[in-house]
Amino acid sequence: MDLNLLVALDALLAEQSVTRAAERIGVSQPAMSQSLARLRTAFDDPLLVRAGRGMAPTTLAQSLATPLHSLLSQLDNLVRERGDFTPSSSTRSFYIACLDHFSVLQLPGLVSAVREEAPSVDIVATQLSYDSLSSELERRVVDLGIGVFRDAPADQMQQRLYDERFVCVLRRDHPALDSWDLERFVSAPHGLVSTTGRGSGVIDHFLAQRDRVRRVAVRVPHFLAAGALAASSDLIFTLAGRLAAFFAERHDVVVVEPPISMPAFPVFMRWHRLMHEDPMHRWFRKRVVKSAR
Repeated sequence: MDLNLLVALDALLAEQSVTRAAERIGVSQPAMSQSLARLRTAFDDPLLVRAGRGMAPTTLAQSLATPLHSLLSQLDNLVRERGDFTPSSSTRSFYIACLDHFSVLQLPGLVSAVREEAPSVDIVATQLSYDSLSSELERRVVDLGIGVFRDAPADQMQQRLYDERFVCVLRRDHPALDSWDLERFVSAPHGLVSTTGRGSGVIDHFLAQRDRVRRVAVRVPHFLAAGALAASSDLIFTLAGRLAAFFAERHDVVVVEPPISMPAFPVFMRWHRLMHEDPMHRWFRKRVVKSAR
């Protein structure tokens, strides 16, 4: 589709008038009418229909209005900032796909750093989905993904932010602490954070190597629920060390080493190769690295 048609559609949806939309983008009324006709053919929908003295958007047109305007605004920012980009005057929005504990642990520092240099830049944190991240990066739905990744696909790049390790979080007077060993560990009820509500944890793989199985009594979709649950029950959560330290400061829990050896793991930031040389994107990535470390 001709990109100019999308610009015309954005104006038509905003003005809901062929005449005003034509004036908005500086074309003649016949040219705008022709664009509307082409758009109706392309979308197989009338898009705008007569309503009294004006025009009203169809259901499809209403669903297109907000995402279309957002995408065109991002494209406009991208084009204007390809040259000597100045953070202090940028109005760009950045979308980060991450898990909720990154939002709590890392976003405060990132937001502070960004607002100090670029007060009009917006940051939007969205829920990370490992299954759809590649597609979201390719379609520019998100600018960055932050999580525990394997090797990046050929069309994507990634940078190591920091290394993490697993620890266990449990209430201060948990009975398993009287004799903290592997047998007490596997016999206790466990909590597991699973965004899908399915699957097993990393520690289950290492337990299986020793012919041990734990019972996962509670599954929750958000990491931030783990601290309160550990403090108020006999559940044991095996979590990343930084998050565990965060809980230890706010809940009546203790942090102990797992009774089984597990290696540290890296946390990465991932982006699409097409954005690698974008000056604003590069500037933002540097701020993410700084805040994470």
